[in-house]
Amino acid sequence: MERARTLYEERLGSQMDYEKAKDEVEVVTVELRNAREKARLEKETLDFDIRNRELLVARQQLVINDLERQVTELSVLSPVDGLVSRIEVKDKGTVQPNQPLLDVVDLSQFEVEIAIPEEYADECVVGTKAAIEYNGRDYEGALRSLSPEVEASQVKGIVSFGPNGPSGLKENQRVNTRLILDARQNVLKVDRGPFLESLGGRQVYVVEGGLAVLRPVRIGTISVSEIEILSGVEEGEEIVLTDLTRFEGAQRILLR
Repeated sequence: MERARTLYEERLGSQMDYEKAKDEVEVVTVELRNAREKARLEKETLDFDIRNRELLVARQQLVINDLERQVTELSVLSPVDGLVSRIEVKDKGTVQPNQPLLDVVDLSQFEVEIAIPEEYADECVVGTKAAIEYNGRDYEGALRSLSPEVEASQVKGIVSFGPNGPSGLKENQRVNTRLILDARQNVLKVDRGPFLESLGGRQVYVVEGGLAVLRPVRIGTISVSEIEILSGVEEGEEIVLTDLTRFEGAQRILLR
């Protein structure tokens, strides 16, 4: 354009050539402006498309997160490590909120359910020491809970093992358990038998030769299986443990 204008001013070019060059410059200017506007619009379109696709990706991620949440909720986590001992519902069955689904046995926290005779229940409290016999060995334990109800003249209790419990126990396995209500050393004791109730716990028949001689005795601590003798019988003597009511309080009974 500058060249055409210079030639025109110096009378070296015609006015027509100058006007033509001027028109061409204006056309190119318009095309440049249109090209820039088109580029701007295309960039805005691309930016919008990118943003739209980012929103689609974010929306799909929300869908994925929701599906993962639903899958996670389908997984039932046990509060303890152990083995499944029983399944309470059928496969594909309908369950209600808080309905038990299965039983899990915690192999590290076995407890023993015991039946305590009603007459001893008042002496038992939570924390009472216990001895649990398993495989010929006694393990320490303690009474963890005691039922407030009496069923069939017995009270149910739960005994937990101490820190050094046995290994290899199985659910519903039977073990012998003793609650230690009182512990004494160097006492004279005999097996508990019907004789205790026969004469009111104040007399026993002591075997002397071929006779059973009635003697007064003082009874100490009484457990489920043993009785402490405070006086009236010496160590090594034999007494009659069976029901004594048939002897009708006779002083001497001939043994056959």
